[in-house]
Formats: sequence, C-alpha cells, structure tokens
Amino acid sequence: MMEPEMREKAKNAMRLILEAARFDVEEVDEPLDLSAVREGVCLLVLCSNEKAMISQFDKTNYSLMIDDHEMNCKKLLSRSIRISQPRTASVGCRGVCPIYRRSGPRGYPEP
Repeated sequence: MMEPEMREKAKNAMRLILEAARFDVEEVDEPLDLSAVREGVCLLVLCSNEKAMISQFDKTNYSLMIDDHEMNCKKLLSRSIRISQPRTASVGCRGVCPIYRRSGPRGYPEP
C-alpha cells in the first residue's frame, strides 16, 4: 500500500508534469487522483501500489463529457518503487561511477 504522504507527493509530481505539458489538471474523487484535459485528450491518474486498485483501474473504461462531446480517457499509473542506495565502483569508467542495485528480473525493481 502506498503511504498517504508518498501518494500526495506522487500526485503533486504528476500535477506539475501535466501542467508543464499544458494540461488543465483537476483533483478527482478517490480512488482516482487527477484528471487532465488538453486539446481533446483526457488523462486519468491513479497513484497507488495496491494490486486490487490497479487491477480495477486497468479494467475500467473511463470517459468524460465536455460540451456534449464524449471523450475516452487514457490512464496513467504512478507507483512508488524501491531503489537501493547507490554504491561506487571504478570498473569500466574513469573515476568513481554510481551503481544502482535493483532487484527483480533484468534489473527492474520488484512491484
């Protein structure tokens, strides 16, 4: 489960990214977090690590009515991931290079 503080940070980060991309962003009722609209594109944002909530979000089709025009919404999922603290090594580079340890297949973080 995503901690409330982490969810708020994720929501704020997504808001800044979408606003920088010139979307009109609004908060929406839970379990969703944000909606964003720009030039006929509608995005819905969910900030969560809960598998059941993510599954429901994935299965549900969302639409928005604007000026008697129905738009299908695209979905964005924001999840927190765990990355270990960087380590240093001098293999294959000049000086000290950061190496990030990641768990999971092919070096991807585990859900």
